[in-house]
Amino acid sequence: MDSAFVPAKKNLGSVFFDSADKATTYPHFTSAQIVDGGLIVQPENIALVTVQGGHFPEGVYHAFDYSLFFENLKVNIAERIDAFTHK
Repeated sequence: MDSAFVPAKKNLGSVFFDSADKATTYPHFTSAQIVDGGLIVQPENIALVTVQGGHFPEGVYHAFDYSLFFENLKVNIAERIDAFTHK
């Protein structure tokens, strides 16, 4: 929640689906940093987060919020469930 730069090596894996709905995980796909209340990311492969005719302007990856940090989210969810169930 602070503005510290988090390097891509802390990203456990981004997950993207191809046209056949096959998931591929890309470890260390992007860094992250909160700047002026917004999240700034630097994906290693812009093509995976580029949508032609999408709802967001070029360079805005809001549609990929979950995909970019999917593996980290899974770990965080498991930790929260564990903390809640083992009070």
